[in-house]
Amino acid sequence: MEQRARNPCHHVNNLLTVNLPLAKIDSAAFKKQLTSASLHCDLCDTKMPRLWICLHSNCRAIICNTSSHAHVLKHFDMYKNSTENGYHSVYINPRALTIWCYECGRELNPLDSSELLSPDVRTYLRTVIRSLQGKRNKSPEQPFVDVPVLYSVSAIREPALTNYFNYCDAYIPRTHSASRQSICKLSDHFLNFVKAMWSGVSPIYIPIQLVTEIKRTFEGFQGYGQEDSQEFLCFILDRLNEELPYPSSPITTFSAGHAKENGHKSHGNGSLSHTISAANHSSKQGTTKRGIISDVFEGTLESKIRCLHCKKDFEKEDRVCELLIEIDKKFKSKNQERNGESSSAFGSMFGAVTGLVGIGGKILRLQDCLSAFTATETLTGDNQYECESCGKKRDGQKTLRIKSLPETLCIMLKRFRRDQYSSKIGTYVQFPMEDFDMRPFCKEPADYEGKSEENAGSTIYDLYALIHHKGAFGAGHYVTYAKNPIDKNWYEFDDTFVTRKTPAEVAKVEAYVLFYQKKSLEKQAERDDVLTQIEKESGYGQSRLISRLWFNRWRFLEAPGPITNYDFICEHGAINLLKYPNPLNLVVRIPEKVYDRFVTYYGHDGSPSFTEANLQAGCLVCEQEAMLIDERRKREQMDIASIDTNEIGPGEYWFLISSTWLASWHAFKAGGPIPGPIDNTRFLNANGTPKLHMQRSVHYRGVNERVWRYFYRIYGGGPICVRAVLDLYSQPYYPPQPADRYSDSLNRPRSFY
Repeated sequence: MEQRARNPCHHVNNLLTVNLPLAKIDSAAFKKQLTSASLHCDLCDTKMPRLWICLHSNCRAIICNTSSHAHVLKHFDMYKNSTENGYHSVYINPRALTIWCYECGRELNPLDSSELLSPDVRTYLRTVIRSLQGKRNKSPEQPFVDVPVLYSVSAIREPALTNYFNYCDAYIPRTHSASRQSICKLSDHFLNFVKAMWSGVSPIYIPIQLVTEIKRTFEGFQGYGQEDSQEFLCFILDRLNEELPYPSSPITTFSAGHAKENGHKSHGNGSLSHTISAANHSSKQGTTKRGIISDVFEGTLESKIRCLHCKKDFEKEDRVCELLIEIDKKFKSKNQERNGESSSAFGSMFGAVTGLVGIGGKILRLQDCLSAFTATETLTGDNQYECESCGKKRDGQKTLRIKSLPETLCIMLKRFRRDQYSSKIGTYVQFPMEDFDMRPFCKEPADYEGKSEENAGSTIYDLYALIHHKGAFGAGHYVTYAKNPIDKNWYEFDDTFVTRKTPAEVAKVEAYVLFYQKKSLEKQAERDDVLTQIEKESGYGQSRLISRLWFNRWRFLEAPGPITNYDFICEHGAINLLKYPNPLNLVVRIPEKVYDRFVTYYGHDGSPSFTEANLQAGCLVCEQEAMLIDERRKREQMDIASIDTNEIGPGEYWFLISSTWLASWHAFKAGGPIPGPIDNTRFLNANGTPKLHMQRSVHYRGVNERVWRYFYRIYGGGPICVRAVLDLYSQPYYPPQPADRYSDSLNRPRSFY
């Protein structure tokens, strides 16, 4: 993406080769449509301001770009591979006067001197803008306006996460170009997204690469239909947590308050939220593996079940990233009972009142929903608990309590029923904007009484963003409301349009997802004091270099853990310069007195200290290992090139191998990590039979016997799959050689040479 931003857009140049570059835009009919506000999408009834005009001279299609239709993307996809009717990649929004090239994924601003546009292109785009501007207002005195400054934000505008991408990006794993399709691709695009949003270089940003990667890796989001924001958020958090773990170190955890999981069987109704995959929390040694996502969004929910027969308690802890909260049906408004949907808070006064007030004039509060969530539930009948002590199902009592609160509290209200009558719950839920105390819903709240907030841990939150869904089940539109951390104002983000809102207006919104940020006045006072001390003492006396990751945790997390440099040192106690070529980007310099203050407050884990000199010296052992691995890459590449063939001779057979594993070997050959054992279970069942709907090249490929034996000798794995023709579903062939030639230690990788 960075390379595209530096190169000029060649697609717009092709628009200048036609005789009538302003065809249709200058027509009287188009002018009439535009001035009468009757202009709408050629494929649906969507009107301004979500319309875009294709600038191809023989097209001039008027198409929309909404979350439910996105006809502009369909139009672009239809012609992007066409040579005869190509160049349908440049569009203009007639209301915002924003020009965008979908092929480049960038805005074309003829008024920005930094844009690499030719003078002819600038003149043409200015003419188009003037033409559209003139049609909106007949007054000749109206000045020529610049392209408006439009922007959008994600609801995941958490300071610790944003600062991680902007300030600690040297720690983010970078994948080699040949292996980018397998790992860490989403985090790369998310990094570009965050940097573009905060750089201020472009007045508008469309994260087309990020969306494309999400669609590529999760088929549920493919196409142009509207998807559930809850599923989208869970997917984003899970993938980023996978791709962005903290570097391995002897420290098992970086944050306090995350206890070890225990298991209990439960046959009650599940109320737990999306849980990050267990594999993401376990290292090879079985210790907890954490990252920025878990540090920011993850809390601990305790489920306690008491058997009413033997009176024993069984507890289970789950790490969760959001709370899924039911909306009490008793608060369904009368207006909703009649119409099936509550009125919008932005509608008529009658609609607003009936939408906000429930039966009997009582308002449903978020605290009421959380109280019901943590209330004791009796498990009887079909929901009986299988008691481990009794050895059979028994009546029980189940209670949920929050054991540790996250830095960012994400609460999702269950507004959609996905049953045979699929519907949306439009009940208004009143939510606190500031000083939201979660203490009553935490485990043993009495323990907090008489203790300072610093000792007990803050339970106070302020709202900083929410997601609102307009419309009914299966249709509608998502709108985000977020509080700007700089000017402290609230803004509504509706596609490309941003509107400032008052807190009172935000409070009336029918919230679907709420984002709260932990608030601690004592902790903030400490941060302000330390940052002031750093500013005063920088450049004077002794100083220390500490990890930027730890410093970022201290700035934004309540419990950063002990000071550690294990974030960036290798297993040999030095720095791998091949992994981190710019080590100064890994650390922050602080005065000696501030360092001593940190040690007093948070402790030190015993990791080595560094000066600038030994920081840049590098690790000789890592260098030697890298040289050996590079020699191995070259040797394997040469060996395979000498024995690989595109065809097999008489009496020879094809050995089928996973396309995914083969891609990982090619990535290793190009500089990526060493692949693991061959894994043919992508296209084979456990018993060796083919899985259904497997495709050649997509799921498997064929190699000759010499290549298979070479790979198997080094990497091991399996299972073996041999065919006379290159077709998985053809007759299996079993080599006459002894079985141990191919199948001894199928899951154990071999030593190299």
